[in-house]
Amino acid sequence: MQNVNYIVQLNIVLRRFEFDATIKPTHISLYMSFFKLWNEQRFPGILKVYRSEVMDLAKILSKTTYHKRLRELGKKGYLIYYPSNDPSRGSKIQMVIYENTIDQKMNKSEPRAYQKMDGTVPREYQKLVSNNKQVNNKTKNQMERPKNELVVLEFFKEKKWPLNQAGKFYFYFESIGWKMGGKIPIENWHVCANSWILKVENDRPEKMKLSWDNLKTSKDKDYGKPL
Repeated sequence: MQNVNYIVQLNIVLRRFEFDATIKPTHISLYMSFFKLWNEQRFPGILKVYRSEVMDLAKILSKTTYHKRLRELGKKGYLIYYPSNDPSRGSKIQMVIYENTIDQKMNKSEPRAYQKMDGTVPREYQKLVSNNKQVNNKTKNQMERPKNELVVLEFFKEKKWPLNQAGKFYFYFESIGWKMGGKIPIENWHVCANSWILKVENDRPEKMKLSWDNLKTSKDKDYGKPL
């Protein structure tokens, strides 16, 4: 029996299905059938399955569809398939175990390292982990700093903030490496921009008051005096 968090495993797989445009209903039904059997057997390292039983659970009528979807799930890194070519003996499935590695956040989830029965690590698994790290690092970098001034300008425009502040904000933080106090990297530049605008708005009333006071008039106003 392996240490598998039922809820985490299922949530992560469903989330991956959601964002995989190539996933079809038969992929999902087949995986869920394997997951049911895997759970009932207390999450063994190797799951022995019989095609007829799994096809009934997955509501798949075609043997061709069954084998095609099974191979595709293997290529996508959801499982490893060990065919027996003998229906009476059954085939073997090794399910990929997913776990949340950082603060239980879904977007930080990665498959746990595992080996095939021969001791090798599947190429699909290596590719999946590499892609996950690249996506996570790319997302993190995008949040830390905007790509260019135009991105900031569009963000300010969307928020209906003064556009002249967009350039000031961008070039100020660009000059200090997008760090707070010159030391702490900015985790979310959107939040930082919001703080920038709040400061501008807080500083504005005094200046506005002075300029408007100079424009006040009365019936006895002497227009010969300069403003």
